[in-house]
Amino acid sequence: MTMKATELMEMLCSERINTWFDLGLFIDRFKENKSIPVVEFNQSFERFKSNINKKGIAFSTFYYSIDGVSIEVEKYAKTFRYNFGDDIAIHYLAGKFYPEASKIMDSRTKTFAIEEMQGFDDWTLYKDFYFTKLERGSKEYNALIVKFWDQTLTICEKLSSYIEDNNIGLLYLINLCSNPGNVAAALATVLVSEYMGIPVINNNHDYYWEGGNSEITKEVKGLKKGPRDFFFLNSHLGEFFSQLEVLYPWESRSWMNVNINKKQSEYLIHYKGHNPANVAEIGTAVDTTEYNNIDKRRRIESLFQMEKMLSRYHKKALVSYSVKDVLEYKLVDKKNPEPIYIGYKTKAMHKFLSENIIFLQPTRVISRKRIELGFDLVGKMLQVESLKEKIRESEDLKVTILITGPIPLGQYPYFQKLLTRFQELLEGMDPEFRKRIYLGFLFSEMDKKRFKNHFENPIGIPELYSISSLILLPSKTEGRGLPILEAAAAGVPIFCRRYQPENVYAEVIGEHLPEQERLKVIEFTGRRIYDSHVNETIEKVFFPHIHHRSVSHNKKVIDTRYSINSLNLGIEEIVKKLYLQLQSNHKNLNEVGEIYKYYKSKVKFTNDDVKALVNTENRHYLPGYGRLGFMLYLKSLIDPSSFRMEEQEIKGGTFYFAKRQIEDHPDSDNLDLEQVHNFYNSIDNLFAVRNGEISIRHDHSFTYRHRNKNYYLFHDFTHQELSGMVNLLKSKHLPPGIGRKVSGSSRFFIDKNLALSQLTSSSMISIDDRSFLFKKMKQNIPLAYFPGKYVKYELEYFVLNSIKSRLGMDMHDPICEEKLKGKNIEKVYVFAPEEALTNWTTASDIREFIECGSDQELKLLYDKKILQVVSIDSLTVGIHIPQMGEKALSILRKVMDKNGYLISNRRNAAFMTDILNLDRFHIGKVTTELAANIMGIPNNTGYIQFVPAGVRTTLAYPTPVQTAKDFSDLLHSDLFKELSKKLGEKELLQLIKKDAQTKGSPLKLVLENISKSDQEKADVEYSNVTGIYDDGYPWNGILAKANVQDDHENWEFTAVSSLQTKTVTSFVKEFEENNKCQAKIAWNGGYILNPELVGKLGLPESYIGSPLGLLISNGKCLSTPLFNKPALLIYQSGKLDIERVNCKSGIRIKANDVELIFDAKNYNQFEVGKCAYFDLMYEEEMISAKDCIVYRLAGNTVKEIIYDSDEVKQIPVGLTLCIPLSVMKSAIANVGDELEITVNGLEDVLHAVEAGPMLLDKGKQCIDMQVEGWKKQNSIKTQAARLDFTDMRGPKIAVGIDEQGNLYVLTINGRIRESVGATHFDMAGILEKYKIVKAMGFDPGGSSTLVVNGETLNISPYNSNYERNIFSLPPEPRAVSNAVIGYKKR
Repeated sequence: MTMKATELMEMLCSERINTWFDLGLFIDRFKENKSIPVVEFNQSFERFKSNINKKGIAFSTFYYSIDGVSIEVEKYAKTFRYNFGDDIAIHYLAGKFYPEASKIMDSRTKTFAIEEMQGFDDWTLYKDFYFTKLERGSKEYNALIVKFWDQTLTICEKLSSYIEDNNIGLLYLINLCSNPGNVAAALATVLVSEYMGIPVINNNHDYYWEGGNSEITKEVKGLKKGPRDFFFLNSHLGEFFSQLEVLYPWESRSWMNVNINKKQSEYLIHYKGHNPANVAEIGTAVDTTEYNNIDKRRRIESLFQMEKMLSRYHKKALVSYSVKDVLEYKLVDKKNPEPIYIGYKTKAMHKFLSENIIFLQPTRVISRKRIELGFDLVGKMLQVESLKEKIRESEDLKVTILITGPIPLGQYPYFQKLLTRFQELLEGMDPEFRKRIYLGFLFSEMDKKRFKNHFENPIGIPELYSISSLILLPSKTEGRGLPILEAAAAGVPIFCRRYQPENVYAEVIGEHLPEQERLKVIEFTGRRIYDSHVNETIEKVFFPHIHHRSVSHNKKVIDTRYSINSLNLGIEEIVKKLYLQLQSNHKNLNEVGEIYKYYKSKVKFTNDDVKALVNTENRHYLPGYGRLGFMLYLKSLIDPSSFRMEEQEIKGGTFYFAKRQIEDHPDSDNLDLEQVHNFYNSIDNLFAVRNGEISIRHDHSFTYRHRNKNYYLFHDFTHQELSGMVNLLKSKHLPPGIGRKVSGSSRFFIDKNLALSQLTSSSMISIDDRSFLFKKMKQNIPLAYFPGKYVKYELEYFVLNSIKSRLGMDMHDPICEEKLKGKNIEKVYVFAPEEALTNWTTASDIREFIECGSDQELKLLYDKKILQVVSIDSLTVGIHIPQMGEKALSILRKVMDKNGYLISNRRNAAFMTDILNLDRFHIGKVTTELAANIMGIPNNTGYIQFVPAGVRTTLAYPTPVQTAKDFSDLLHSDLFKELSKKLGEKELLQLIKKDAQTKGSPLKLVLENISKSDQEKADVEYSNVTGIYDDGYPWNGILAKANVQDDHENWEFTAVSSLQTKTVTSFVKEFEENNKCQAKIAWNGGYILNPELVGKLGLPESYIGSPLGLLISNGKCLSTPLFNKPALLIYQSGKLDIERVNCKSGIRIKANDVELIFDAKNYNQFEVGKCAYFDLMYEEEMISAKDCIVYRLAGNTVKEIIYDSDEVKQIPVGLTLCIPLSVMKSAIANVGDELEITVNGLEDVLHAVEAGPMLLDKGKQCIDMQVEGWKKQNSIKTQAARLDFTDMRGPKIAVGIDEQGNLYVLTINGRIRESVGATHFDMAGILEKYKIVKAMGFDPGGSSTLVVNGETLNISPYNSNYERNIFSLPPEPRAVSNAVIGYKKR
């Protein structure tokens, strides 16, 4: 349902957008709940065009002038009038209209300026966004969101009203949503178009990521500085930068994103997750008639008019001014520059028209246009003797470098710099030629009224090209590069730099096209102009008749690729695509939902064979990178908002796969456009189908990051499993394709080592376990082989060579019937798909190839049934065990039962066999950063990997404690070899498998444990714990027991804290150094205000690290209880206890020898004349403070003092003290001072740490979030991970005490592939099984840390260097503000 303008503004104004997090969640909700498409049109295409004609179209950009963008817009407007009717209403919307813009606009066009929509330097928030370093909690950070949202609302109001008042039916944006020159304008346009149901064509010339990177990205990847790096200044703040990632450009079924080259489109699809049906390309157009119909007389007239402009219309001769005079006498006004002609000396030019060689640069005077490089070219030309001689032939011959455009705001210093550079050029050349070189500036004079009025038939840009001998375009960056096309149309040679974005340049030239469709230019790279460039320029300028063929060639290319007719057809096609995207989505969406049901049953299929092949008693089977419902990028886990980029890439990977199905289809060129759109839209709907809500949340799920409980069906699948849905949808919407026939067109090495390496398709092998493969191939055991791309050679290598190895034959010796006689040879099974859902080689293709007898050895083995081809029913890429089909599963189980092995050359198999109970070998190459990081090897390198039965090689991704590379290295280690020799390799692999299935330990730890002899009972014992929840999700962790009662007199515990956060291991090291003793066990303490929370609450940075509950260290109260949550209490007697704590009994405050008593009856209760104190159990927003001095505390530190206020707003970070003026007229402390606080009832406590919740009491679960205050709004506001949720799984840590008084610490890992974490009830249930009497939780999430004997045992899903590798890094304990340490006295 679409909204009216007033409804829209009422709704937007009701949104409480006070932080960047608020904004992100608002956009998420809006995006997730809007209709697909936002407006439907189910009538004919002709009616759609008629509807647009009836309503009109609005073109929107930052400003209109006479620049490339404005000229393009006018071309588009003409095209719409051509396609939709000359009477169509055209509107131009912008932040600013320059006077000269009217010169190129059709008089019928209506204009509307919205001042707040001005872009780049003219946008009021531009410097705040890109030239002010923001940090969470800083004043600039907190203030900017308020200003930004206010501006967005202002634009929304003006834009929506204009659209409604003028009944606009289509918005056409140009660069508004590609480069973030005004984010408020982009967001407002998105909101207005989507809520009001206005379809959009979003035309993008270039993007902010083209030529832009963050400092860290440049450092890590060794990239050079780019012209758009400044956009990434604040990319370290996900909640801020993700807005740019989502808005630029906006993805919607109702938006057509139109680019100027295929590379941009590929990027939108693959990395931004845009539906290919909503992405298109469009070229520009050049009206060649304007450039071809200029005769000699008109050229002479053009030179005359140019002379008059440069003379400023004086009747006397044109004057050439020296650089010194121009600068000294300020001949070019900064605000209103007039044309000027500059030479070596100030003098009259009596023969300006005679023999004047014009080098034209039709651009603005702006630094990125690199005008000075034209000076360098001229300087180098005048070093060529032949040219010098040529110039000497005529005393009138001169060269003029002519710049046509204005000086934009802020570029006047560059203009002055240019004059200095020009002076240097003149002074550096042979004196006899100084009077031959000139520099002219028109400053857009041709667009001004006085020029138009001065001449009866004023010239235009085409005439300037016609009198030019060379077009200069040495720009560093260009949006498109229109001067190249105009020069080609005019038949003028072009000297141009290979500008950025390079793909834009390549597209303009046509480098992706055949030679006859490419433009010919004089091209240079960077700033280097070589002799070859100079010589070619001289030839084409001074001997143009010799190069007439290249001129004709370029003109023909322009006619073919950039004609007005091509643009008309392009616009028509884009509108047709938009029309198709506005069709009703209900049927397609429902169909996708039904196919999901069928596919899920196939993915989840199980029988006895599946259970035997994949042991899921304590682990889950993960056929792929990871479940799509969970974040897999390390940066997504840590930066609270960057998950949005990962979501885009998930969709992008799926669309990329779908697009390949179209491109690989044998009849791709003849597929109906509507068929293709229906297919792509069904892929888009894969991410839209949802079914109710989830019952258990996970703190690393996308659903939780969106702060909802929506259950999307695709979340249950892995990346690879989703490919099966794509294939099913392809079979529904597109005609059937064909498989890949077995062929031998590629050449492979004969040597077995070289051939094996070649099968990886990589020159570098990062994992090389071929020794295990060769050893296995000699054994007479069955082989299950899953072929890849090069089936013929793989059959020869893996099938024939395995048989020959068993028979003791050389690989070059032929297998004959005689060799097989009397031999009981175990079978080789080749598993291949039954159907060709993509360009796979099918089982029937392989049988056909073998049966034809082109390889007699294979046919012999096939006839003897030693080689058998098995059909599988799998729909996915790679190898998916449950999908194989019952017959194939039974055969694979036979292979397992006979201790056989598996080989696969399928690209995704290395990530999908997972915990298969079968020795296996994967041969291939990683081709994505994600795959490379999971395996722990460089991207685009190969692997020959051995994985023992039952083992998962990469553990704890994306903070891996072991990668596939690590595992391989350990297989080749001395320790593995020693144990193999001692126990036998078979027995050793069995022990490794047993641990993998019951504990999931890294191989290094397994090998070390096997090699160790029995040891005495330790002070602290620990073991891995692992399991599967009832809903099928996995968990694992560590349970440690401190044997306190074995030596209770020597055990002591302490709580340590620091204003500066540090890791638990740092706390331990510091403690050991200060106390000269060894810490036996330590874990993180209570809750603190982290930067994310400070940012969410809009507080100053000084609040970061403040404790959020009771903290007592060595008898000093560093923070009072703030709720009624539990604390671990360590009494002066040494007794340990766990109790709920609060401030209800009263507190005492001491500062500067003044002591104040706050009575229990004034707890959360204001009474005139009495000292009152308020903790976070107080639920009112305002606190009465009449005639009081108010102290806000964070911990025991005064953060704010408030005078003369009847009431104050509560801030959910600490105690608020109200001291009547009648008790104390002046302040007892200053801001930043620490107060001495005593909590009544806790005087005998030596150390205490509040956390929670309470899990067990008297051996029974006692979780009560209401009683403890977790459900209070003040608590919720300070919960980064919403700890009040009892249905939330994540990393958890808990401490318990058993009946004997021994202390237990349980950590359950989370946010990794092997463990989704735990809820509070999960933790209580596990501890209950171990007979724990009392237990409480501690600060969970990334802060959870357990250290035993100086070693961190749990896996922290964190690494501070996540910006350097967004995918994965080893775990790194997170810094905390306090810790609990258990140690023994000497």
